[in-house]
Amino acid sequence: MPKRIPFHVVYATSEDSSYPACELNAQGPAARGWRSEGGPPHELLLRLARVTSVHKLQLLAHHQLIPACVEVLVSGGLVSEGAATPCGATYTSVGRVTLARPAQQARTRELRSAALPEPTIARFVKLKLSGPHPPAKEDDQVALMAVNVLGEEVEETESSPVQPVNKEPAYSPYDDLAFIMYVDNDIADLVRSLDEKKKAAVGEERFEYARRLKSAGAALASAGIRIGRWRLRKRTAAARDDFELARRMRDRIADALCGVKEDPQLCRLFEEDGPDRRNDSSMPQEYDFSHHLSPSVAAGSLSLDIPSPVPPIEPEPELQDPEYVNGEEEDVQDMQPSPEPTLQEEVPPTLPEPVQPQPVQLIQEEKEVQKKIEEDELRKETDSPRRSITPNAANGSLVRRRNKSAGPRSTFEAYEERLLPALRHSHTNEYLRESREEECSGGSAATSHSRSTQPHKLNERERKHAALPILIFGYPLVEKFYSKNYLDKEEGLSRLRAELTSPSNGSTKTSPNKTARAAAILLQRALRDKVFSVYSQANEVVKVLFKEFVPDRETSKASNSRVCAAEVGRCLEKLLPELLRACGDPAPRVHSTAQHTVLTVADCPQVR
Repeated sequence: MPKRIPFHVVYATSEDSSYPACELNAQGPAARGWRSEGGPPHELLLRLARVTSVHKLQLLAHHQLIPACVEVLVSGGLVSEGAATPCGATYTSVGRVTLARPAQQARTRELRSAALPEPTIARFVKLKLSGPHPPAKEDDQVALMAVNVLGEEVEETESSPVQPVNKEPAYSPYDDLAFIMYVDNDIADLVRSLDEKKKAAVGEERFEYARRLKSAGAALASAGIRIGRWRLRKRTAAARDDFELARRMRDRIADALCGVKEDPQLCRLFEEDGPDRRNDSSMPQEYDFSHHLSPSVAAGSLSLDIPSPVPPIEPEPELQDPEYVNGEEEDVQDMQPSPEPTLQEEVPPTLPEPVQPQPVQLIQEEKEVQKKIEEDELRKETDSPRRSITPNAANGSLVRRRNKSAGPRSTFEAYEERLLPALRHSHTNEYLRESREEECSGGSAATSHSRSTQPHKLNERERKHAALPILIFGYPLVEKFYSKNYLDKEEGLSRLRAELTSPSNGSTKTSPNKTARAAAILLQRALRDKVFSVYSQANEVVKVLFKEFVPDRETSKASNSRVCAAEVGRCLEKLLPELLRACGDPAPRVHSTAQHTVLTVADCPQVR
């Protein structure tokens, strides 16, 4: 099975002092990559650890400094092909790799994998890079972030040529550059070890153990990506002389690696003391090692995921290129030096004043004033939210935690300190009624003007539904029931109650049957209201409808009725379902009111 072949860059035509060619020797999240200096030709010569049958070559390009193409040449280094040194070797071209033209303000890097023709026996690999894509100048820089060679080692003896293999070779995903460049190297080694144990477990038919190893490998890879980001940040902070942030990142990485490697669940999976029966049991849940990456006071970890509020220092020219982690950009320009903040405040020095004798009363007054000032400061500190502070066990200092909100920090001091209205009684909203009366009695001109506005205009559908109530009671009263303001609904119920108890000239001209039917339509809507004061008043009007309006008060007989029995039945068909629904409401005051209304209506002779 092909694997990753280590190599060393032994020659480069040119290199930037900040991005030397030796950066390509090791791949990882914190790798800087190589950049050229001057005009073409640009050549890189790689010496492989051993003579290798190369199957695949991977190139990770820069996001802007991209060469148009890269030509790949190899030299076997065998005795039959000449000297096994870079100078005396003979190179043969095996193909070209073309790279895409960079887009303006591109934020992604291109990873190209080139399968070499087999057999390709090589000890040295030479990369010839062309100039950048037009319209860039030919003398502009080109760069490579990483190079990866995948293949199989062969013996360095004269032998017959290797026959081509028709079957496509299988590659480990953990040897791919997409995994290597974004996962921390120490974590990547643990993942590869788990992958080897998983293959062995499958061969031994320990499938539950293999399942555990697969889950642990995925959890480790996720943790390795985060640690890789921290390594990149540590390197960037050190380059900008922000040594305090670099030290904290170093301690955080060390604590995370120590916690992951010493995790008892992970140690049990390695089975260093022999097979463990617990690994063959069913896995209750997926593995998760993210708790080792969280800030820990005991381990001395620090929650520093954002730059310090200190103004940024202008970066050096060679550090203005953004790096990428896990396929996303981590802008180096946003990194700011983070001096360690503490809670100590600088107090200007004051000269000692001569002590003068003061009366006892003045001293007590000063003490009271000082006590009030301290209480006000304490109240402000407790009322206004601040950034949470995590102590560092290493040096006893205090560090501010990340504030993830993008907007400005809010405090309770910005709000008006006033009392909020509350219900004084359980069944009535007395406070709101008192406020309304005060507004009516001593309201300003602006308030009276706003109160005189129309509450709600009925649409066509509502007009059709309320055609009979509008004909009986008039449009002004009906629109109160369709208003969105609960005060208007309460006023409409009060006016409807007045119409039922002492009908006006308009409603006396219509029959009592139509009046009862119109009132039932409006009350059906009011009983569905969510505001309890409206709902409670609607129940009272329902009682008035059946106890005062339906019976004929002018006759002494209880059996006489102003509304016919059929119309009473229609009113019950509209109102009784709403009352029964309210009887099942979980709120005690709602279902108690509904039950009392149902019992009162049922006691009426006309309903019985």
